[in-house]
Parts: sequence; structure tokens; C-alpha cells
Amino acid sequence: MANFEKSDEDKDGLLSQGEFQIFMKNITEKFKERTGGAVQPSEKDNEVTWGATNTLTSGVEGISLADYKLSRVIYRQLMMEIVA
Repeated sequence: MANFEKSDEDKDGLLSQGEFQIFMKNITEKFKERTGGAVQPSEKDNEVTWGATNTLTSGVEGISLADYKLSRVIYRQLMMEIVA
């Protein structure tokens, strides 16, 4: 995912909390371009999301691309259960 690599400023393969803020801003902008609109997550929303996603790989500080992809599956499933 090019946006992940672009947002990983120190090129360590992990997004710090600051890098994750940039990553989410870029994702939102791309979504707006594709669809014409998007809900803009707040910095606090992104902090909470980063904190939860950062727990997926024990002992590692930062979010890998694999962590992010797994978190999307988890969040999608949770949302499906909430609206069901």
C-alpha cells in the first residue's frame, strides 16, 4: 500500500502515532477524491484507533501494514454485528 509506505517517514515498516495521523489523513483525502465525501476522523479518533491497533502485535511499538489490514477486518466485523 503506497500510502502506508509514504506515511512511514522513518522507513522502519511501522507507523508511529504521528505517522498514523498522516496515514489516516491521506486515506480520508483519497476516499473523498473517489467518492466525493467522507467522515473526517478527529485526531482523538485516530489516537484511539492507533492505540487499539498497536496491541495486535505484542512487544512491538508501532503499526505494521499487516496490523492495519487485520484491524480493518476486525472493525468491519464489529460494525456488522452492531448494525445487525
